[in-house]
Amino acid sequence: MGGPWPARSGRWGDRGRRAAGFLDDCDAAFAAAFRFPKPFAAAVHGHAIAGGLVLALCADFITLGAGDHKIGLTELAVGIPFPAVAFEIVRAACPSRAFRRLVFGADLHSPAKVFEMGVGDALSAEPIEDARRLLAKACDRPAAAFRFAKASHRKEAWERIAAPPPPAEREALLDALLAARQALAAPLGG
Repeated sequence: MGGPWPARSGRWGDRGRRAAGFLDDCDAAFAAAFRFPKPFAAAVHGHAIAGGLVLALCADFITLGAGDHKIGLTELAVGIPFPAVAFEIVRAACPSRAFRRLVFGADLHSPAKVFEMGVGDALSAEPIEDARRLLAKACDRPAAAFRFAKASHRKEAWERIAAPPPPAEREALLDALLAARQALAAPLGG
């Protein structure tokens, strides 16, 4: 996962250390969900924005609840860069067109539009029940075969996640994240 983020005691001080810790925690949580060796299903039946969608994309099976809620990866719209772990999860989980629309477009979409892009296994009025059905079917299969297929499918993404990014890249990401936070907080007075 690239090890701890730089402490950034200079320019950003305590804020930099807290942000670095937050990024470490996010990377670890997303990587653990993405590497979970057993069948994993997500039922999205409400808003799934930014990290919420990344977490859903860690799943092997994704059911999207039909409705008027919004789904999207809005990071770039507010100036927040993607950490490498989240980026690799999105890249592995989304077809090329969906990746471009979700990441570079940075808009919110209806579940139907996201499903039309190729994200998700079902668009349903009962996403939890459909997710349980898909999960039960996968759990009825031999576990070793499932683990092998999952590892084969995600191997390249797992390798990229495990490779430590160059320190300059990590610092640039932290600088961009903190600058975005500062810019977003300015109109709110802090």
